[in-house]
Amino acid sequence: MATKLVSPKSVRRVIVLGDDGPVTVHSKKRKKRKKQSPWLKPFEKAERRVLKAADKATSHYRDRHDRSNRKRKDGWVEDMPKNTMKAARKAEKALKLNNI
Repeated sequence: MATKLVSPKSVRRVIVLGDDGPVTVHSKKRKKRKKQSPWLKPFEKAERRVLKAADKATSHYRDRHDRSNRKRKDGWVEDMPKNTMKAARKAEKALKLNNI
């Protein structure tokens, strides 16, 4: 039964010396630094927020669309305005325009 090697965060690599020579048992990958100009950071943050809101809106609309389709024949056409408005409201909440 193998035991899991638990090491502190400061340990980057564990090398075992054997007959075949040094063998790396554990190595910690370094996290790559994000390359970005500091003045662009707020713009990227806003862009991510918009994309997240759009994703939430489309997934919510898709769920409501499927539900309308299950309930009635061609129900998605009748419920489109209501579904669109509810999805837009979800996106608005996800965008958090009040907090900007």
